[in-house]
Amino acid sequence: MKKKHMLWVALAAIAVMGIGMFSSGAWFSDNVSSTGNSLTAATLYVSVNDTRGTTQTYTLSNIKPGDWALGGQAILKNTGSIPGHLWYEIVNVSPANGPLGALVYPVFQANVEPRTRYGGNLVINNAVGVHVDVMDLAAGESIPLVVYFSWPSTSGDNAAQGASLTFDVVWHLDQVH
Repeated sequence: MKKKHMLWVALAAIAVMGIGMFSSGAWFSDNVSSTGNSLTAATLYVSVNDTRGTTQTYTLSNIKPGDWALGGQAILKNTGSIPGHLWYEIVNVSPANGPLGALVYPVFQANVEPRTRYGGNLVINNAVGVHVDVMDLAAGESIPLVVYFSWPSTSGDNAAQGASLTFDVVWHLDQVH
C-alpha cells in the first residue's frame, strides 16, 4: 500500500511539474531593440518670385474698353518637401462693386507650354473669394504665371472712365491627398 501511495505521489508530482512547465510559457524567446528612430514632419510652402509673403503687385494704367493688357508675371514655386495643389482667390477689392471691377476680367495664364488659362471667366467684382484651381506642384516645382486684364467693350463702359481699382491675389498651396 505504501508503494502504491508513493507511486501516486510521484505521478502527481510529475503531473504538477508538467502543467507548470507548459503553462508558464517556458519556451525559447529572444528580443532585439531598434534604437535611434526619428520622425520628421513634411513641409508645404508656396513662394512667389522666391519670396514668401506679399511679393507681387500688378499695376495697369490707362486700361480701356477692348484691351487685353499684360499686368505682369510671377513665378509660383512649391518650396516644401511634399506635393501641393496650387490655387488662388481674389480678395480685398476696393472700391467694392466699383464700375471698373464690373467690367474687367483678370486672366492668369501659364507662361510655358501648354499655355493653360486659369480663371478669367468672372469680372473682378464677381471673382472675389472664388477658388480658382491652377495645378499640382511637386516639391521644388515651379510655374511662371502671367496675368492679363481683359476689358471687353460693353454699353456700360463710360461709367468706368477715370475709375481705379485695387485688389489682392492670395495664392494657396494645399497638401495633395
